[in-house]
Amino acid sequence: MRVFQKTKGSPEKPFRRNQPPSSHATKAMVLVGLGAVLLGVILGLLFVPRFLHYSGVEFATKVDLDPKPEAGAVRVKAVEVEKPLVKFNATLENGTHTWMIDSLADNRSFDGFRFVDRDQTDSLTKGDEFIIPPSAGRGHYLLRIRWKADSSVVGYQNWTQ
Repeated sequence: MRVFQKTKGSPEKPFRRNQPPSSHATKAMVLVGLGAVLLGVILGLLFVPRFLHYSGVEFATKVDLDPKPEAGAVRVKAVEVEKPLVKFNATLENGTHTWMIDSLADNRSFDGFRFVDRDQTDSLTKGDEFIIPPSAGRGHYLLRIRWKADSSVVGYQNWTQ
């Protein structure tokens, strides 16, 4: 058996083009590259939300509150996606005092600040109410509803009473 060896002589030259690619070829390569990036983005937009949905990751929902509290109550006007009450907390501030309900539940209260689940679903839904304590007096108020998992504010309302 014979083994061929490299001959000593001139070293092997690397391949080099004599001319750059034509402008049409360059444009075609750029378009193919952009198409590949666009395809990746589209597939990401389609499949990442599905992955997160089925992976058990929970996201906060947006909560709209009635802009004009009446008779000492702030009503929930709309909820993007119904979620269990225990996944939310609420704080009420008036500049001098802060009330906090650590975990929402029907008729749960703190020093007169109370949450009422009007439809008894144990989920935050339209029509549920936050009762403002009568001892709070007049002044500027801020009610915040937070998603407990990451403490993000999912709904708030400012008003003067």
